[in-house]
Amino acid sequence: MSALGAINLSLSTFSGMPVLYPNTTIQGKPLTANEVRTLRSWYDSRVKKYSAIDPVLGDNFSRHWNFFQSVFQIAKGKFQQVASFPETDATAAQPASAYRSPQIPQANQIGVQDILPEDVYRNQTGSGSTVGPQTWDINTLVPGTALYLLGDSAPTYFSTPGTEPNRYILGIIQNGLVETGGNTPGADQLFFYTTLNGFNPFTIDSLYRVTEVANKTIYSYDTPGAILLDEVVKAQLTMEPKYAVNTSISFIGVKVYEYNQYTALKY
Repeated sequence: MSALGAINLSLSTFSGMPVLYPNTTIQGKPLTANEVRTLRSWYDSRVKKYSAIDPVLGDNFSRHWNFFQSVFQIAKGKFQQVASFPETDATAAQPASAYRSPQIPQANQIGVQDILPEDVYRNQTGSGSTVGPQTWDINTLVPGTALYLLGDSAPTYFSTPGTEPNRYILGIIQNGLVETGGNTPGADQLFFYTTLNGFNPFTIDSLYRVTEVANKTIYSYDTPGAILLDEVVKAQLTMEPKYAVNTSISFIGVKVYEYNQYTALKY
């Protein structure tokens, strides 16, 4: 540990969780007790939310507590700022369930929230399918034509903003690409590639489980690990559709961001 309190995190695993990231180590900063409470307030509410939708999805999300802490440490190391604290007294000895959501970050603070479609589709044109910048909906999958969930065929690569105070990083959980729609799953192959390194394409199981909620099927694509997205690594994520259908594919995970990145509604 340096005088500034920096730490090196191994990217091969975050406490046993494999991570798709081309570098072997990345620098972060330790979290204070208040910052852990901030993250925990968000995490507990999301475990409850996803468990109510699908117990298997909720259980998978709950296994990523250590991963989320690592993502927060990385963001803190990049941004050199402290977290915005929950609305209740962050120093009080209360159970995590007693804390409400973190406040909107102020100057020199960082915030925590779910990943929005605007966060990942901001520089995407939607090659092969029409992908809106403000929705997870995809209209339509085209068999034989690759769909770009990150980047496009230009080729354009995805990376998060690198200019202070508008920076953010994303941590997508393992098996965190969740499809809802018609013939789910709508694809059987995925490929995650970066400008620094490519990872082998991965396929779905021949026997897979879907959940039906409100007349819609839910399917979580199996991925070899969690995915970390930042301003350093430029990435593409593609899938090979097998049905010509309308569908919706969400990214489940965490966004850690600087105060100026999310001060108003986005479109």
